[in-house]
Amino acid sequence: VVLFRTHAYTTKLLGVEFNEFCRDFCSYPVINDLFKVADVLISDYSSTIIEAGICNKIGMFFATDLESYKKDRDFYIPLEKFPFPLAKNSDELVSNILSFDDKIYHEALNSFFYGEYGLCAKKNSSELIVDRVLNEMGVVESL
Repeated sequence: VVLFRTHAYTTKLLGVEFNEFCRDFCSYPVINDLFKVADVLISDYSSTIIEAGICNKIGMFFATDLESYKKDRDFYIPLEKFPFPLAKNSDELVSNILSFDDKIYHEALNSFFYGEYGLCAKKNSSELIVDRVLNEMGVVESL
């Protein structure tokens, strides 16, 4: 079952027809509720994919207009640097779904959130911050 949640305009533009398999959740107000029941989030450029990743859910980019989007707006972090598989067309999306490796994905997710970009805190975050501040002030050397 697909829970379809887009902006109302996008749904009209795509000509989506809802049925028992593809259900209309466009007006559902709290996306975090949907993270609880969803196995996978397929998104274009929405920041909700970060929230899904933080909830340890599978996220996949489906960016059919990536090149024109880059020309018009671009990104702070290139999509290719995120741990989410990137598809630029339907065939690539199907391929990403069929070849998905849960272990590799979650390793990349953890590396992204706890490593390179430090988006999530570890248990000793306060200690690390105090150590860095004191080190920058020249009070103590890094531990």
